[in-house]
Amino acid sequence: MQILSVLETPNAIPLTAFVGTDGMRDVLDHMNSTWRGAGPGVIFGEGQFGDRYRKFTELVTNKQRELVETVSRAVQAITAPDKFQLIDSQEALEHIPPCMYIPILTYAPVRKLWEEGMLHGWDVRPEDMPEEDVVGRLINNGRFDSSNEEWMKDKERGVSYTTATNDPDYTREQLNLIESSREFIDEWLEEQLGPGGDHLDMTDLPNQMGKLRPEE
Repeated sequence: MQILSVLETPNAIPLTAFVGTDGMRDVLDHMNSTWRGAGPGVIFGEGQFGDRYRKFTELVTNKQRELVETVSRAVQAITAPDKFQLIDSQEALEHIPPCMYIPILTYAPVRKLWEEGMLHGWDVRPEDMPEEDVVGRLINNGRFDSSNEEWMKDKERGVSYTTATNDPDYTREQLNLIESSREFIDEWLEEQLGPGGDHLDMTDLPNQMGKLRPEE
């Protein structure tokens, strides 16, 4: 069983999780007003320190916004395991919902690493893995290569759709999310496996690929 992390955040869950970024600005303004009597200050001062105050508020609200998004992804992955999410960052890789395990593991570059024992694979068992990249087939249904001159010259040739009775019932929006996520994973793996890469296991962050794990 894969337990997704919720509480392992860079710092405490921020105030913006409850008051929003606009509310956070109100809090900082209140702190600025309260501390003004203790001296001019450097961060919260006004006048000649106004630029520093503005930069500070922007830094705080932007960082808190990132953390709130991370926490939201983790909570959604646990409370809505069947809801697809766009995987477009390493932080998103840490909170992949279970419904996306197979669509990602059956992607050829990922499957190759998993079959070589380089990836933990979210504890997915080999017998639960379909032989075919079903999602890839569904994504490519109805597509054609416009650079294929022979195909383009044949006016009678149409596009093909291949389906099976046991195909998962994905919506086009879900397939688009998976495709975009796979494109990000391509770039991420290239970086991880390239010169100077960290060889991180995307299915067991922050561990590295091929790391021995104790048997449960």
